[in-house]
Amino acid sequence: MLVVPQEALPHLVAAARQGLSRQEATSARDEGEWPDEFDGNDAALLEMALHALEVAASNGSEQVALSGKPVWILTGLLPDYVRRRLCDLSDREYEALKSVYRQAPASHAGEFPTG
Repeated sequence: MLVVPQEALPHLVAAARQGLSRQEATSARDEGEWPDEFDGNDAALLEMALHALEVAASNGSEQVALSGKPVWILTGLLPDYVRRRLCDLSDREYEALKSVYRQAPASHAGEFPTG
């Protein structure tokens, strides 16, 4: 279970949608042009994450029914998302996103941008 403060929820939905668009664009290229870290199956996991986030948003819940690789993929999108929006994020939004990121598997440790 992923705990997502309400301030972070719209940002996670936006990050998931952007990540899904990038996945789909990469999938459309020839397989030989895919980056080494690309996994074509991640699009389905991002769709699952996006659906779970949208359900939580519609229910007003901070509990998002996600665990495992979908959490790892979703939280992996956050550093770039935050870096690009750092000037526009309120302190509460930044801290909420950081709290979600801290729930990520250890492989993401140390990547979260600072303001």
